[in-house]
Amino acid sequence: MISLRVIPNPHGGYVAETDLAHQHLGLWLDEIQEGGDSYDIEGLWHQIGAHTRLERPPISQTINELNVHVDHTRVTITICVFRSSIVLELAELAEVTERWFDVVAPPVAASLRRIRASWKTSHTATSSAARRQ
Repeated sequence: MISLRVIPNPHGGYVAETDLAHQHLGLWLDEIQEGGDSYDIEGLWHQIGAHTRLERPPISQTINELNVHVDHTRVTITICVFRSSIVLELAELAEVTERWFDVVAPPVAASLRRIRASWKTSHTATSSAARRQ
């Protein structure tokens, strides 16, 4: 399980703190929170579901300087300006994102879990540690 601490920000909102190996993921969680309603995390979860059911091609989304690319069971998060990335299993991204929203926006976390139930589980059942590229 990826380490995640959700820390209240004194200026409002929250900050995601992960271990060093998963800092890209922490930055992405911070960015989707800052994007607020303009970043549609539930829409991304629906797109991932369609991709796991082979109904659409791989997904690539950029928010500020972070790109998330979903291809089958793998997710690559890239900090564009540094060309630095990590690779996660799709199940890891889902689990950490849902834990993040358990604190930040519980109704969104519940919605993400409902949507994830429609994902093709053979593509999402395995979990492994992040690997640097």
